[in-house]
Amino acid sequence: MATQNPEASLNQRRRSQILDAAAQVFAQQGFHQTTIRQVAKAAGIADGTIYLYFASKHELLLGILERLNDREQREIDFTQALDSRPSGFIASYFEERVGRLMEQMTDLQAALPAVLSDRSLRERYFREIFGPTFELANPVVQLWIDQGILRPAQAELLTRSLASSILGLVVLRMLGDEVAINQWPELARTTINLVLYGILQEPPHE
Repeated sequence: MATQNPEASLNQRRRSQILDAAAQVFAQQGFHQTTIRQVAKAAGIADGTIYLYFASKHELLLGILERLNDREQREIDFTQALDSRPSGFIASYFEERVGRLMEQMTDLQAALPAVLSDRSLRERYFREIFGPTFELANPVVQLWIDQGILRPAQAELLTRSLASSILGLVVLRMLGDEVAINQWPELARTTINLVLYGILQEPPHE
């Protein structure tokens, strides 16, 4: 059984320690109001140690966004999707992503306001993190369309519809919606059914 290199393991733990501290401070007082010194203090390390892992505060935020996206897991997911029933895969993928984002709520609260308000961060986020994830999903969705499993549509639109449904649910709960908070499992299942089967009882008349 292969074991992880001790130095690599230490580096990963230190990166996680720094990202945890950054997310906590960013969420509490805002990205632009936070200094590297404050992040270092929250992490219990020297200021200079952060720069061994992240070149700037912007890189710290991108690190949080990369952790939220978890691209390596997405690569595994979409590879496995080819050997799965589409309805089962979509439902389990949706539940897994919503669950993970709920567990990472502090990361979301830290990163989302900064991304929405900072154009350069927003462009880098989409170019380096979010966009490549769509590129992983698009071929799988296109295959299902070609096989007649999914309705005829543009794969790029379907992948974005699913992503927006997932993010929208989590943001709704972040905003404090009582229905989303009190009926969270039912809301997630309703959204999954909506994504898979639509909202109409029968197709519209032409």
